This record gives sequence, C-alpha cells and structure tokens, in this order.
Amino acid sequence: MSKLVLKGDTLVYCLSWILTFVVGLSTLSYVTIPMISIIYQHSHNIQPIQYTLVYPTGYPWSIDPPGFRYKIHFIIESVATLALFCITVGIDSLFTLYGWQMVAQFREMSHRITHISDKDDTRNVLRECVLQHQKMIKCRDILQKIYGPVILWIITTNAVILCSLLFQFSQVKSIGRGISFLTYIMLKLMQTFMYSWTGTQLTTASDDYRDAVYAANWYQDKSLMSSFLIILTQKPLILTACNFSNVTLDMFIMVLNTTISYFFLLRTLEENV
Repeated sequence: MSKLVLKGDTLVYCLSWILTFVVGLSTLSYVTIPMISIIYQHSHNIQPIQYTLVYPTGYPWSIDPPGFRYKIHFIIESVATLALFCITVGIDSLFTLYGWQMVAQFREMSHRITHISDKDDTRNVLRECVLQHQKMIKCRDILQKIYGPVILWIITTNAVILCSLLFQFSQVKSIGRGISFLTYIMLKLMQTFMYSWTGTQLTTASDDYRDAVYAANWYQDKSLMSSFLIILTQKPLILTACNFSNVTLDMFIMVLNTTISYFFLLRTLEENV
C-alpha cells in the first residue's frame, strides 16, 4: 500500500527543499551584502567607509565601527540569522510533515474499509477505523492548538509584509537589495502556500474517507448499517487558525488579493504625491 498511501509525497519533499533553499538564500543575502559592501569600499579606496550591520537597526548605545563592539554586534546578528533559518525551515516543514502523515492515515483507512473481505472481518475493520478516526480528530486538535497562533500570525502579517516588499522591490536600484527583497517575497509566498496546501490536503483526504465509507458494501448488513451511518454523519476534518479562519487554499488566495490591493493603493498614493 506504500504507493497508494505515499502518492504525492514528492511534492511534499519539493516544497520543503524549495523552502529551505529560499530561506537559506534570503538569510545568506542579509549576511553577505554588508560584507561585500565593506570589501568593495576597501578595494576601491572609498572614504569614509560605511560599516553596516546585517539588519538596518539602531541601538541606544554607540557601536563604534569598525571597532570591537561593531564586530560583536555583527556576529550576534549573524548568529541570530542562522537561528532564524533553522527555526523557520524546521517549524514550517514540520507542519507539512504532520499534515501529510494524517493524510496518509486517511488513505489507509479508506483502502481498508473499501476492501473488506468477509462479513466476520467487517466489524473488526470498522472498529479499528473508528478508533483511528478518533485519533485523527485528536491529532487535528493538537496540531491546530500548537500551530493555530502561528497560522493566524501569518494571515494577519504576510499580506502587509508582501505589500511592503513589493513596493520596496519596485523602488530599489541596487541589484543586491533587489535579490534580497525578491527572495524574501518568495519565502513569504512559499510559507503561506505550504500551510494552506497542507490544510486543503487534510480536508480532502477526510472527505475521501467519508466517500469510501459510503461506497463500502455496508447496505447488505443491516446490523452494521447504523454504525456506517454514524460515520457518515461525521464532519470532515478542517484545520482552523484559532477559530478565526479555515486553513485552506482560500486563505492563500485571500492573502494574495489583500497584498495586491494594498500594493496598488500605495502606488496610487505615490502618484498623487
């Protein structure tokens, strides 16, 4: 059953690797651009040399570039960027992995309940599928309890972040900054899509399980008819972000629509000014 259960797993791998590449490229650009700028100024004898940090930050104390405090701040921000890379890739990919494991469970349940061999085995298969479905409900509750605030934060912030990034990308003149903005835009799009796509796949697999139960040979055994009908009355599993929004591809489309709307609003305001 591995081919049936793991059908489409290549897309999961691709999404995780693409996210890893995009996040790595984005974080690498933040660290290397200041270093390349400093090296370029040294090699062309540009005075005074502008010593920039990894992030355009300001501190309430003097950094004294290129002194010891400047180097300490640069190292701390570089290490923070490495932690950002590990946490972002790990958390987002782990959500996709957990969701895909639940999808695989539903596929296995659908296959078992539609391939019942004899009457004596029906009750055992039905009991095991019911218990497994209860576990899936608990897994869904745990998953949305942990990731609900994360997804809600993505919904509420990614549209604004993407809008500001697109606007800055349209105004940028430096190739290095353009690459940095572009990779960060790809990162936010990929992040939103992974959560939305995983939620849709889980809901679809749950619906397919209910269809498999309906298509099973249950109507010939009246003693089991009530049990099958109870299963059919169960609602499909839907992930929600803190009961605020369903985690589906509609969420991804909503973020894109909001981003485009805000972007054109900023362009209109810019033209009027």
